[in-house]
Amino acid sequence: MPSSSELFCENEHLQSESAPSVAVQKRDGSVVKFDRHRIAAALEKAFRADLQLSSGMALDDFSKREVEEIAAEAERKIYCKKRGCGIVNIEEIQDLVEILLMQHAHYTVAKLYILYREKRAQARTES
Repeated sequence: MPSSSELFCENEHLQSESAPSVAVQKRDGSVVKFDRHRIAAALEKAFRADLQLSSGMALDDFSKREVEEIAAEAERKIYCKKRGCGIVNIEEIQDLVEILLMQHAHYTVAKLYILYREKRAQARTES
């Protein structure tokens, strides 16, 4: 797997709020507007799974901060890579999230995230 610096530039001065538009190409080929909250939601599910929390239970403050920090970092890297305008593939986003989880030393969360992705990929090929 390539490093984050190979996939995404390290100079992250571009602010996503001022950038024109980045879109995401989904697996079915459709294109939707990029939404950092979707990354945060996926991260939250992975952290919940690691902590064995039900959906009604709140994440601890540390995990909440990590979810937001990793989602924000992913957003910055994506906007930097696309120079604020363009289309990024969903697989690229998910690969980046895996890398960021490991860079933040959340190895068990990363493992659960990877296993969930694999399970979903298998389900897609079976249907």
